[in-house]
Amino acid sequence: MARPVDTANRERRRADIIEAASELFSSIGFADATIKDIAENAGVSKGTVTHYFPRKLDIINAAVEAAKMALESDPNKSAQRALALITEINGALTSIDTNHLTPTRVLIADSLR
Repeated sequence: MARPVDTANRERRRADIIEAASELFSSIGFADATIKDIAENAGVSKGTVTHYFPRKLDIINAAVEAAKMALESDPNKSAQRALALITEINGALTSIDTNHLTPTRVLIADSLR
């Protein structure tokens, strides 16, 4: 019999990875943050990070979606944290190759509508 999935633990681990990555992207930049760095900052293995997010760009996209959901579910309470996440993401985007900068910012803008 298969082991039951602990959904709450899974979501908590995913959120921890997003937060750890956002902090690193903000402090050292997207390009310089490695999956290893993200894993260490989140307190998980590299394999765990890549299980949830195969690419670093997937983490940014998940952070934008989390910010959007936070604003939609409780705009008064969550707005400050969502804006902080968006600020961290925007900081990360400034370190990305300019060929990817415009499409990613468009993605963020569309996500927040």
